[in-house]
Amino acid sequence: MLAAAGTYQQVQGLYQHSLSIGRRQRALVNVGTALRLRRVVADLQAGKNVSVGVIGGSISWGFYMQRGVNDWFAMFTSWLRRAFPSATITQRNGCVPATTAEYVSMCLDKFVDRDVDLILLEYAINDGYTDTSVNTQHAQAFERLIRKLLQLPHKPAVVLMQALAQGIYGARGLFYWTVEALAEGIYGARGLFYWTVEDHYGVLAQHYQLPQLSVRNGMYHEVLAGAPGFSTAEIYPDVEQEMQRHPSELGHKYMADVAVTMVQQVFQDMALAPIDLQDEWSQRLMQVPAPMFPGNFEGRNLACLIGPEFRSVVNASQHWTWQNDGTAEKPKWGYSTSSAGATLDITVDTRAGLVSEDAAEMTAAHGTTADARHGAAAAAAAAGSGIAASAVRLEAAKAAAEPGRHLLSQDLQQQQQQQQQQAEVRDEAWWEAQQAQAEEQERGRLQESYVGFQDADMLVWVGYTKTWKRGGRALLTCHGGCRCNNVTVEGYHRYKTTQSYMAKVYTQQAGACTVRVTVLSAGSSSGSSSGGRGSYFKVSGVMVTRRIGDYIGGDHTDVVLLNAMQGEEYKLAYG
Repeated sequence: MLAAAGTYQQVQGLYQHSLSIGRRQRALVNVGTALRLRRVVADLQAGKNVSVGVIGGSISWGFYMQRGVNDWFAMFTSWLRRAFPSATITQRNGCVPATTAEYVSMCLDKFVDRDVDLILLEYAINDGYTDTSVNTQHAQAFERLIRKLLQLPHKPAVVLMQALAQGIYGARGLFYWTVEALAEGIYGARGLFYWTVEDHYGVLAQHYQLPQLSVRNGMYHEVLAGAPGFSTAEIYPDVEQEMQRHPSELGHKYMADVAVTMVQQVFQDMALAPIDLQDEWSQRLMQVPAPMFPGNFEGRNLACLIGPEFRSVVNASQHWTWQNDGTAEKPKWGYSTSSAGATLDITVDTRAGLVSEDAAEMTAAHGTTADARHGAAAAAAAAGSGIAASAVRLEAAKAAAEPGRHLLSQDLQQQQQQQQQQAEVRDEAWWEAQQAQAEEQERGRLQESYVGFQDADMLVWVGYTKTWKRGGRALLTCHGGCRCNNVTVEGYHRYKTTQSYMAKVYTQQAGACTVRVTVLSAGSSSGSSSGGRGSYFKVSGVMVTRRIGDYIGGDHTDVVLLNAMQGEEYKLAYG
């Protein structure tokens, strides 16, 4: 008998659900055999030490909440202690706002305890939605993260917690703000059910037999309808902002309800059908199947240097300043400069050492998919010159200087506003077409460099910042004992946000590989106009990995949103 009556009452009766049983059952997308989760529940019942963790973005980090008190993860672990009072439960919230699974996978030891027994993953929003096959870079990176977690020393139970954000829903949001959407005349369209990467990740959950929880499945229709208990005012407190995404305490309670229900169901299943420990645990629990994406094996990270640790590998010129642009709780350390020509050298050891036999399979190539932004639509939009917006602004300035400007009719003012908005859309399309062309040229240069450079078996990732505040460009080159493809990264974007990215540099194994960051002059930036561009550039970290499951021609600026500036809006971008 797995549980005494008292324990059954503690597990099933000491929690007051706010979400109805029907909605909670809809949210349990896949529990499967839950072999590892059964082992965790058995350890809880036996009064053992159990370590529980969560990794994800700002929702699970506890944005708007009193962290460790009323965020969903805190509610969940608090219930675990009440339900299993004899167990010793430790918890760790390793979430970092505005990060993707790929970033955490490369720096796993900084966010997840090695002895973790139960780990929940929440990346459906931050990793973004791509309207393509499941075979995407994000899905491949997510699989590598799953594989790393499954092979930690305690062979933890891995659970996918797919959050629902009303504003940023997948890559497009309930409010479809992209240039393509404006061109298609669907600005303001309501978020579609499939605008989320969770269905792509759900295939991985099935492949690895992982429990998957979906807040979308549990309450999507209620949120869109504004039903009582699910209205924006009740579960999304940042209604004054452009893109609502962080749930209120009630929204966090709903997420906790789903997680608690999962454990309660596993508890009941164990009482009804106990597992055969010898057959299930000893033979199948320890095994991790082959990757779902052929050749997509997890790599061994050689370095992940962020924050103060980053300083140990940097030799900066006098024009760089080491500073924290965040807070003590949410630090954003890095080297920044506004001086064109300033250089910063990052020297790391890129030697991989001995590699297992599996490594030979890890270099299997993956196909690429065309980015819709690079298609005919973007090319057609490029015909609208990048000076469109500035021309409208010039006309507005002339009108403002004329006598009687205040007598302009309201209709004329509205017409000018519409012209300005249309010009900005054309301007944005021109800018994106220019970016697409630059990316295509960069891919070509990379392909050419590989003709005589087949020994590029390592990746160096350089963290940098994009901002609309006089952001500049920088050139990444290799020196010392390694060679690499030169990479030009853009530190400016039009959105009034500050985001951290990772530039990917293909290189080779060397005891001392130096990646030099050289800030380019503002005049060398391509784009529609000077706008907010300048020479400001910030470097925030470096990571070294083997080139595993990667393919030639990938985007050099695969976005990894390390963190957003405190108190400022950010939109998810995708490399």
